[in-house]
Amino acid sequence: MQYTYLNLPKKVIQNAKVTDYIYRADGVKVKKVFGTETTDYLDGFQYTDSVLKFFPTAEGYFNVETGKYVYNYTDHLGNVRLSYAKNGVGTEIIEESNYYPFGLKHEGYNILLGNSAYKYKYNGKELQETGMYDYGARMYMADLGRWGVVDPLAEKMTRHSPYNYAFNNPLRFIDPDGRKGIDWYQNSLTGDYKWFDGNAQHEGYAYIDNSGTNDVDVLTRGGSESQVLGATLHPDGTVSDYNYPSTTANRGEILTTPDGTKFEAGAPNTGSYWSFSANYAIGGGIGFSFGQVTDSEGKTNWFSSFNGNIGFGASAGLEKGLVIPTDTNHKFVNSDFAGTGVSYSGGDGPLNLSYGGTFNDKYDGYRNVDNFNPSRFGQNSETISSGYRTFGIGVAKGSAQALPLMWTKSKTHVYGQ
Repeated sequence: MQYTYLNLPKKVIQNAKVTDYIYRADGVKVKKVFGTETTDYLDGFQYTDSVLKFFPTAEGYFNVETGKYVYNYTDHLGNVRLSYAKNGVGTEIIEESNYYPFGLKHEGYNILLGNSAYKYKYNGKELQETGMYDYGARMYMADLGRWGVVDPLAEKMTRHSPYNYAFNNPLRFIDPDGRKGIDWYQNSLTGDYKWFDGNAQHEGYAYIDNSGTNDVDVLTRGGSESQVLGATLHPDGTVSDYNYPSTTANRGEILTTPDGTKFEAGAPNTGSYWSFSANYAIGGGIGFSFGQVTDSEGKTNWFSSFNGNIGFGASAGLEKGLVIPTDTNHKFVNSDFAGTGVSYSGGDGPLNLSYGGTFNDKYDGYRNVDNFNPSRFGQNSETISSGYRTFGIGVAKGSAQALPLMWTKSKTHVYGQ
């Protein structure tokens, strides 16, 4: 097997059978070539040899070849157990699937062949010609009950093997994409709900099935028999009122329904920093910063930055700011702070404001002007937001800028990471 820089399989050779994969820069699979057959993936629309075969729906998928809607019956783990459609007589069973706990399919009595182009089975993941399931971040081997490569977030889950699947408890847990597990739980005593980052077992809490992958509606008892109260649990750790979806508790907030049930959203995924910096520019110039960065879990590390500036003037002093991931599903960790960043800063007198973020100039379509476009801050490509943005306030900066604005491109090193 050959792998990409993201540890995803690039080429798989089994005897005379060869499978090639092509991914986007963020690891999303866009093409698979198996022998003479080519499969293209376009946000759910799936083509075989340039012919559209099917696309997903809320209840299953639409088979373009037959012109029929196919409905998937799934269990509490998201496993597709039964696929069926309607015909002129009644219900037509297309495929039945039953699985051993770790995902190996029962054989010998599942006689229906189903749709050969639709291969989404265990956990709703696509079965590969190699026998592995594609979870996005990793390939899973159901026959062995383990992953094929190390967990991309192994440093955040040190109590568990980086190869184990669903904490070795597949009857209760799933792994949405092969990375860190996340889920909603209910307090067994109070009946309230809480989001935990990492779907391990928590004393006094019961797991809410499938809540780490899909929106889940939770209906509470209500003030009268006709009144329906509750909330919609979102897989990103936020929660919305069932009747008023615009009323949403973001991370770090609590939603309380009229009957008193509390829904505690996930912990904030942001970080913070403070620094001492000194910068100058007469057209162009240099500067430096050093300080501490604190991630979403409260861990703190020292960092230093070397800066290149464009502007006119000079400033020096203390700054404190907020670090906000551009991907709402990503929790900021201090190692994210390292690398290349760009920012604008300016002010007059003792107060100085700054806005910046990570920057990557290694993507297709990159232009030099992107360095100066604030909408590009925090993006790894023209479309992928997987970095972070910063908002800072400088105090006693002692600005002596002729023009109250300076552009900075920095290289940051985080110590201990």
